[in-house]
Amino acid sequence: MKILFYLRIVVMGGAERYLLSLLPELKKRNIEVGFFCTEQINNKEIIAYFIKELSKFAIPVYVCKATSPLSISAAQTLHQTIKREGYTILSAHLIHAEIISAITKLIFRSNCKLAVTKHGYLQRFMDINGLDASKINKLSLSYQVEKFIQHFVTKNFAVSKGLANFFISAGFCKSNKMKVIYHGLNEDFCSNANTPIRYSNNQLLISGRLRKLKGHHFLLNAMQIIVKAIPDIKLVILGNGEERENLLKITAAYGLNDAVIFAGYADSVLNYISGSDILVAPSTAEAFGLVVLEAYSCAKPVVAFNVTAFNENIIDNETGCLATPYNTNELAQKIIYLLRNKNVAIKFGLQGKILLKQQFSLDTSVFNTINFFKAL
Repeated sequence: MKILFYLRIVVMGGAERYLLSLLPELKKRNIEVGFFCTEQINNKEIIAYFIKELSKFAIPVYVCKATSPLSISAAQTLHQTIKREGYTILSAHLIHAEIISAITKLIFRSNCKLAVTKHGYLQRFMDINGLDASKINKLSLSYQVEKFIQHFVTKNFAVSKGLANFFISAGFCKSNKMKVIYHGLNEDFCSNANTPIRYSNNQLLISGRLRKLKGHHFLLNAMQIIVKAIPDIKLVILGNGEERENLLKITAAYGLNDAVIFAGYADSVLNYISGSDILVAPSTAEAFGLVVLEAYSCAKPVVAFNVTAFNENIIDNETGCLATPYNTNELAQKIIYLLRNKNVAIKFGLQGKILLKQQFSLDTSVFNTINFFKAL
């Protein structure tokens, strides 16, 4: 078994962080792995970072320079790499890699098995509809492309049950072609947090790309209530994205400029988590939400909406609190409760660390992933 992982990397998102933790662990367990990606003008820096990190474990990285991530030359180079290096399994991540992998199978008749990992669905769909399969337009090009890809897939796995149910309910694949494997994280992951970053005695953190799906606007709405109850509250917004200017305007309109800190992108996410009291995740849907595990590793509670997949990795009133989706008053009250009862927040955080070890450990995730590939 020799596996080539393929992802078009542009930003350091959940899929990218997942592969940077998974591939070295597979290599440690004597699984031969490699990484393939396409290079355009806008992703040279992040590719260099991947090469640096994976080279520490002697994992080969194959970079295809292409004018477009969907070019035939990318499919040809991918096929040549598979054939030359003797890869028996192609593991595709996110839509660009899935399309090129399917084209490689179609045009070049590659005999390697194609495994697709589902980290989510189209951003523009999820930003509006979350993971509501009933909103799928089966006449759309995106739907037809996904169906085309599935003709060449040996098996899929999704990173949460909710995401798997979405693909099955939407009619993209049958249940026998879908498996669920949760992300995993080492319980000592937070040891990488060298310098906790703290601005106030009461600090909230929201971390992730600034896009509608992540629900920053819901949290800013809730902050109008929170700041009246906890006057010294600071909300740290970590990340960049297309919603930044809109969120800045909302913050100013709500009179929250003194309470909200836009910290931008940071390599030291754990320093911000360990320096905060609560991680808040008001997304309208999530494929998994790796940041929840990162919070658990730092023994921090999470407050989120009761949506996929937070209702799979957060135990309400044990490792955090789940609020009714879109109910910003309820979201605010749960946050206020934990800030006023720090002993409860600490207890929830410690229970999250236990849950991380028992159900979401990296060892468990790697073990399940290896078994998935062996069964192809």
